[in-house]
Amino acid sequence: MPVDAPDLPLSSVLVPRLEWLSSIGSTNGELVARAAAQGWPDLSVVATDDQTAGRGRLGRSWVAPAGSALAVSILLRPRLPIPRLGWLPLIAGLAVARAADRFVSADRVSVKWPNDVLVGGRKLSGVLSELTTDGAVVVGAGVNTAATAEDLPVPTATSLAIEGATLTGPDPVLSAYLEELLPLYRSFVAAGGDATTSGVRAAVSERCATIGSRIRLELPGDIVVHGTALGIDTDGRLVVQPADGSGLLPVAAGDVTHVRPDAD
Repeated sequence: MPVDAPDLPLSSVLVPRLEWLSSIGSTNGELVARAAAQGWPDLSVVATDDQTAGRGRLGRSWVAPAGSALAVSILLRPRLPIPRLGWLPLIAGLAVARAADRFVSADRVSVKWPNDVLVGGRKLSGVLSELTTDGAVVVGAGVNTAATAEDLPVPTATSLAIEGATLTGPDPVLSAYLEELLPLYRSFVAAGGDATTSGVRAAVSERCATIGSRIRLELPGDIVVHGTALGIDTDGRLVVQPADGSGLLPVAAGDVTHVRPDAD
């Protein structure tokens, strides 16, 4: 069942503003709309456990039964060059993965570039970032918390509850996420958005299951590239060695329709 705002004591002390909504179409959409108003500083948060019109990358829908998932969006005002902002959803994904470590077996939690968090190869969470009109970034994460197998649309998805977590309430999960996200974000900003100097690039790369695997990239225009993911560059792009032996191909999240394991 959905919960009320007073049930969030652990999370509310971590950020300057936290708005819990009993139900909303999209936390990202709501926070993007609110961001231009006064009173919404860096690290402001909107969250719900009843998101009725959630969105993923490229406009894909993300909907879960009320009370079965946590949707959280955070407003970031890092004042960094645009190319560096591609790291923000990767940082959020790493934070979700580290938070999940607290509830399930840590050796099973990984990040799939560019925006998924997996447990045992099944999707636990997805991340979506959006620019606001004033140059800030809203980063949203949807985490399957109390969902049962029947709640989930595909067998390749999972939840904290399915993976054996005993604590799946919004406050424990949200506070764990924020506790992991805030130091990563602050270190990244303090380093001027340098993912290498801040240690973010190494941390994300270590947790990223995509690196080292054979993948199939599906690009706009029905272009398909088979290759091996070698790493993540300084701008957060996935560096791929195409199987045809051509030069290294760096791809940004916005340039990719799908990243899939390659069985060819």
